[in-house]
Amino acid sequence: TVNDVDVLIESDDAGSAITAAISSLPDVGGEIVLMHGNYPIATTIQHNKSNVVMRGMGKATRLYRAADIPYVIVILANANGTKYCNMCVDGTRESYDTWDYTNFEVSCSECSMDGVFCYNSGGHGIKLSRLEYDFAFSGGGVDNCGNCGIGHTGTSGTPKTTLIVRDTSI
Repeated sequence: TVNDVDVLIESDDAGSAITAAISSLPDVGGEIVLMHGNYPIATTIQHNKSNVVMRGMGKATRLYRAADIPYVIVILANANGTKYCNMCVDGTRESYDTWDYTNFEVSCSECSMDGVFCYNSGGHGIKLSRLEYDFAFSGGGVDNCGNCGIGHTGTSGTPKTTLIVRDTSI
């Protein structure tokens, strides 16, 4: 209920509400908890703040593409130290099956995902788009993605990426 939370999302577009919640956190970061439920994402979540933890309630927290948008979540270059935990991100490939549609676009340093399941993307489940960062993925999975599960799409040169994948069903 509204008395139990700081922000109650009751909308056909949880993306803009989640982006606003991230932006409202202090400069030192913070934590956003998404309770169990289905969250329609009609506007890409723009994650632009460092040291933020976005935590769900496991597979009972499902973010899904609800509009013709190329990304469900974009973690921008200035959002270092970001962590996503315990949630599902569904690209709803049945409705939006385009090769360049991606569930997560990651452009920051020291990002980690634990217990995150990405599936049904027309393109990447998780797209890593910078050369210099560390990315850790554990306890989750990537499935039914048209392009690839976890892909690196940086510019030319030698990537300086540390990709750690543990205990997953990729």
